[in-house]
Amino acid sequence: HFIQFRLLIMKKLLLATALTFATTFTFANSIDAFTEVKTLLQSNDHTGAFKALEKVAKTNHPDALYNLGYLTEIGQGTTQNNKKALQYYEKAAKQGSSLANFVLAKSYETGRLGLKANPKKAQSYLEAADLLGSADAKIEIAEQLFAKRNAESNQQALAKLAPLVQQGHVAAAYSQATFKINDGFRQQNTAQVQQGITELHALGQKGHVASLLLLGNLYATGSLIKQDLNKAKIIFTALDQAKVAEAKPALEIVNQAL
Repeated sequence: HFIQFRLLIMKKLLLATALTFATTFTFANSIDAFTEVKTLLQSNDHTGAFKALEKVAKTNHPDALYNLGYLTEIGQGTTQNNKKALQYYEKAAKQGSSLANFVLAKSYETGRLGLKANPKKAQSYLEAADLLGSADAKIEIAEQLFAKRNAESNQQALAKLAPLVQQGHVAAAYSQATFKINDGFRQQNTAQVQQGITELHALGQKGHVASLLLLGNLYATGSLIKQDLNKAKIIFTALDQAKVAEAKPALEIVNQAL
């Protein structure tokens, strides 16, 4: 019995990490306004950087407000405080920060920052983040459309992903590839499945973790492609060495099968 990852579970794995990628420090706009902040951060003066950000935030600069929220959430340069972090994120979202809107969407979805889960508010913030250009939001909405499993929604989802894929956005390309595999399998469209697998290989060559995990699973189980336990072992070994948690148990099962 080989690794029991499922294609859709791998999609969920990717989306579950989206917040981690989104919740970072940003200097997206008006770099000059953050010169002092960057200098203080480079000297590891986090308290000073926080105070400098507060000065910029007095102008309602969305990036400054978002960054104050992030630093307050993780307790860097200030006391950790989820309630205050939430207030900063909300202010940043109102000022047009796509990152803040996405963070709030995920927070209301999962009940982070002391919030009660609220799917309606989560969707509202997600759609706002999408309109403001958040790639993470566009990918998540595309996944929602794919989940409807009808031709019209599928085309809408692919159209939403297309610009990101053309820009080389690997998470969007992964979403597109796994859709082609899943939908092709359901429709018994071998050519579409193969196209998706080819796209997965291209992403794997770029070191995309979720793509490599899925390819390892496919090689291990012989699902959709010819079983090759040695290739699965190579993939899972490399991922295990890179400290990818999901790789170790998969590698153990492959080794037992060899």
